[in-house]
Amino acid sequence: MKKVFIAGLEMLRIILVCLLVGGLIGFVVIENIYPIWNYPHEKDWMGALGILVLMFVLYRNRLQFNGFYRSEKNAKLSPAVTTVLITVSVIMLAMPPIIGKMVG
Repeated sequence: MKKVFIAGLEMLRIILVCLLVGGLIGFVVIENIYPIWNYPHEKDWMGALGILVLMFVLYRNRLQFNGFYRSEKNAKLSPAVTTVLITVSVIMLAMPPIIGKMVG
């Protein structure tokens, strides 16, 4: 019963971190930086997906080690995987204005 409660607390923590950090980054990038380029905003979902990938890397490399749930299976992402995911995320964050300028 105790493990279920701790797992529930960890899930609540993950949701709160996603809402707070993802919302803050999303607000800064999608609402304040993207409008500078003045393009149609149909592709903003790519930026949001890039933010989710960044949050996944942040969680796997940092946040999972100081939460409620402790396990021997917790492991950081390898440096190669971290580099690839961050690169893909940055490309996804940069694509909406680029595609918007090319198309529109």
